Amino acid sequence: ATDLGSLTLSRNRLSTLEELKVGLAKAKRLETLDVSKNTISLVPSSLAFLPALTSVDLSVNHLTDFPIGFTFCPQLRSLILRKNYIPTIPAEVGGLTELTTLEISHNLLRYVSADIHGCTALETLNLAHNVLRALPPSYGFASEILGRLTKLKRLDVSHNRLETLPADITSCHHIRYLSIEGNPFDLAPPLRAALVPPLGTLYISANRAQGMRAIGRKAPANSLLSFALEPPE
Repeated sequence: ATDLGSLTLSRNRLSTLEELKVGLAKAKRLETLDVSKNTISLVPSSLAFLPALTSVDLSVNHLTDFPIGFTFCPQLRSLILRKNYIPTIPAEVGGLTELTTLEISHNLLRYVSADIHGCTALETLNLAHNVLRALPPSYGFASEILGRLTKLKRLDVSHNRLETLPADITSCHHIRYLSIEGNPFDLAPPLRAALVPPLGTLYISANRAQGMRAIGRKAPANSLLSFALEPPE
């Protein structure tokens, strides 16, 4: 098993990984681990020290905590945690400096640690369908948080309880897709002036709101539309 490069155990009714931890701990060349669509509630920390691991899929399980052990995998680039019961993204996530994709939609997220700014390679961040009321630095931090994610291209915070977006998101100059629909925005943030990248077009999926121009056919107020923002003249 030491030469194992990929392991898929999806849809196997696994409730624990305890039986596998001894063997997997020896799989120093393992790059891809897919244990999605099981009933796993706990990830043994011994599975985390896998130096070659680049992709982990734990979606559709019963996790109630963020699997902190994987933050010790120096090459991890993709972490899929969709459809679990995770309430927080802890400070340890900042150690994932090579992570490009973090998918943690359809959980119970109430808090995102400001240390997420350490994920400087992050390109896709999906926090949709949670119960977030704020994003860092809205917790009182004065320093730039999301703005340090300068490679971020896709951000999905739809279907939360957000009332606004942190101002430092304007530093994410590579962002091209932003989904904010299904949040209780009283008015859209000043996206036209703030979020337009220097080049190209930013596509925004949002509730119809003041200051946004709908693309295509007319639609009733509060319907879900896609918007394209162009640099102000």
